[in-house]
Amino acid sequence: SGGDNNGGVRSDGHDGGAVVGGNQPTITSGSGGNGAIADVPPPPPQDPATAGMSRPSAASSEPSYDTMGKTIGLPTDVEHIEEVEWANPEDLQPGRYTDRAARPPYDRVSDPCGCVPDGSDNPCCLDMSCVLFACQEECRSNCEAGDLCGNKRIQRREWKELQVFDAGPKGRGLRIMEPLKKGDFICEYVGVAIKKEHLDSLFARYQGERMLYIMALDNDVYIDARKKGGIARYINHSCEPNCMVDRWKVRGVSRACVFAIRDIDAGEELSFDYKWTRKRGRAPTKCHCGTEACRGTLEMPKDISLEDEELDLKLSGHWKVPITQNPGNEIINRVIKVYFDGDREYYAADVAQYDEKTGKHQIIYKSDLSDAWENLSKLQWMILDREYEQFIIAKKSARMADAPLGTPVGPAQQSMAKNYILVQTYVKEALMEWRIIAKCQNHCRVRVDILTCDKSEIDSAEGTEAVQGSADGKLWKLVVTGMDPVKARVYLEHNVETITRKTAEAAAKEAAKSALDAKSASSSCREVVIPRSIVDEVKRKLHQIRFSTGRNVEVNFIHSESKSKQFAKLTIQAESNPDLQRALENIWKELFKLCAENGTAELTSTGVFKDLGILGGELTSDEFNLLFQNLGHNLSQDCSENLRDSPFFSSFEDMHRCSIWVQAAGDMGRIDSQNRVVGEAGSDVSRKVFFGADPKRIMELWNHIRGRVNDLLRGVKFFNLGPDRVYFPALTQMSGSDGVNRAGNDFFDYIQRTTGASVRVDNLTRNHLRIDGGDKTKENGESDRRIAVAEELIRLQIEVLRDHSIRKQRWAFGRDWTLLMDVDPEVRKKENATSAASRASPTPGAFSAARYTSDSRAVVTFVMEIAEI
Repeated sequence: SGGDNNGGVRSDGHDGGAVVGGNQPTITSGSGGNGAIADVPPPPPQDPATAGMSRPSAASSEPSYDTMGKTIGLPTDVEHIEEVEWANPEDLQPGRYTDRAARPPYDRVSDPCGCVPDGSDNPCCLDMSCVLFACQEECRSNCEAGDLCGNKRIQRREWKELQVFDAGPKGRGLRIMEPLKKGDFICEYVGVAIKKEHLDSLFARYQGERMLYIMALDNDVYIDARKKGGIARYINHSCEPNCMVDRWKVRGVSRACVFAIRDIDAGEELSFDYKWTRKRGRAPTKCHCGTEACRGTLEMPKDISLEDEELDLKLSGHWKVPITQNPGNEIINRVIKVYFDGDREYYAADVAQYDEKTGKHQIIYKSDLSDAWENLSKLQWMILDREYEQFIIAKKSARMADAPLGTPVGPAQQSMAKNYILVQTYVKEALMEWRIIAKCQNHCRVRVDILTCDKSEIDSAEGTEAVQGSADGKLWKLVVTGMDPVKARVYLEHNVETITRKTAEAAAKEAAKSALDAKSASSSCREVVIPRSIVDEVKRKLHQIRFSTGRNVEVNFIHSESKSKQFAKLTIQAESNPDLQRALENIWKELFKLCAENGTAELTSTGVFKDLGILGGELTSDEFNLLFQNLGHNLSQDCSENLRDSPFFSSFEDMHRCSIWVQAAGDMGRIDSQNRVVGEAGSDVSRKVFFGADPKRIMELWNHIRGRVNDLLRGVKFFNLGPDRVYFPALTQMSGSDGVNRAGNDFFDYIQRTTGASVRVDNLTRNHLRIDGGDKTKENGESDRRIAVAEELIRLQIEVLRDHSIRKQRWAFGRDWTLLMDVDPEVRKKENATSAASRASPTPGAFSAARYTSDSRAVVTFVMEIAEI
């Protein structure tokens, strides 16, 4: 059992408050039930020997029970540690006794994973393409990624910020104080390493206590966190958990680590499923998780197979009450079942031995194959008659036939014996293109042969399941042979699963995109958004507007249900495209006229009235957010003012003399009494894009936006020059006036020859550079690497141009006078107050000597040198 036993098995007091995060815990006072932390002075410096260790608060010596949700002190009878404590080498000498396990020897340095950074500052080794990450091992010091290796989270002790709090009937609980993403490493479950053979004595030692903190680390070692343990011991059970405990290896030694299995908000309690097995004589432990999926107890329900049910049915009526309640040797090798009051259930068992001195029998229970010496004279039990004992022995012999001694026979054994994987064509090609097979062969010292499956293999049960959904009906067999085929198979299977999942997600996105494109291409219906200021006028003249569009066109007024946006819409439906186009032109003229006559409608810098536009098409939420990927934030609401925050949208509107208005489908937002916007559309809904422009240009503008999104999906990077746009003419002159490569030695051609990425001027905005490193959906990080290197070359070239521009401004009479100039203090103070971006990009020709002062000696020298010239 890991963590505090959920359901009334806690007995420790509530006191004080503690926040434990990273390597330096912070002691704080108890706060409100919302998880807020009080601002208090930092704790005094700790002794180096115990730095980073969780300590109880000063108030913990005098327990005080707070309300549920408040921070709570750590128990005084627990020593908090941050790494597993193994046996001392001296205690392992002959003649010495210890129940602690010896730390396994560290593995010798193995081959690196082979991962190489993509050229950016993003960490690598954090997905299934890393052979060690896929096998749940951390990289060593020889990883080629160096400081950018992200697969050293446990070694670096990158624990999240955690807080112990009062979890009500569950006792103490643990909550996260920062938002988490699925798969994030949270902390490690640590304690004292105990040998498996001493487990029974450990349970006997804790028999009088109802708090268990014992977790299996591997087949031979258990972690006991009762007296010494880490912060993870306070994680409670939940039938619908947000965490899981997984075993990872660091230098060959297993570590029990806690990971998030879904996104977790700050302040949310951490939990994982204890998955206790039902034990004879122990009453089920009540669960207090309160989730919809709560099964009522911490114990897992019995997994009874159909075969076991049939066996129980056949045995019913063949259990006999023993003639004597003081049996001896006569029941050895007989089958009995013993009743336990704790869980009110019989447990079947085999009688192995009898001890005449104690009068006890050695019983081997069939449920978990555990043995115990029981005094049957004090227990309620029944015995199976001789006829059905022979039936059980025959069934047991049949199931164990052809199996090695001590080896269970079942699907798990057959799975591990298999040395091949069946994959479809697209998976095989992705494995080769991403160099997964090459990495597997080099690291695991194996050989992977790729064979074509024949018809008999495809028609088999395994082949039929694997070939489902195949585009070409082919199957490929990846046969693994060599030194470590099990590890190689695990690595390949993880990557096959990743490729399959990503392909399915891409197909789903493509289907959604195609549906929206088909909907946008349908020209029989259009929407026109109109400003709130002319809604009343439009209603009064709606009949006149309908009459002007003709009989084959239907015009309807739709009032927005969103109170957070001041707009309404007209829907126009026509039988043919020409009719629809004529209707749009007439309606646009009428609406433009109403806005001009109204006087309150706001005219934008592009010459179009605000909140007036014609629908161009729809984008999915992911596609829409791509257009804001360099902003550092996404938009939840999409009014035109927000769109101007995007360099792309603002440049697009200015260059194409139009306005863009975006509406989230299903937006029901309103403003409440406290002036807060509530009920907005979620971030996962599609966006309708409206253009304020002549109706004849709508589809042209929409195709521009659609093309931009397609480029972003391919991985094209659009480099916004920002304040550095003053050097745009210099960059384009180096590559032709329009930025197209014309010579073999220009700047953009040099970038392509050096990095493999093509660079040209973005024709949609004229202040962005379009950097294309290839299709990222078909390349495993190569396109991102090319783009990162190309972007760095462009930045270096801009720095050269900036330095040249400054030098040119300060050049006079054939000399550079920069060193003679001393910046005036007042000017320096003003410059420091300006943004770094503005100071980094001075406009050519803007330098003025009047902004500078010189001391008398500099002035004299300056005049004398000019006189000599």
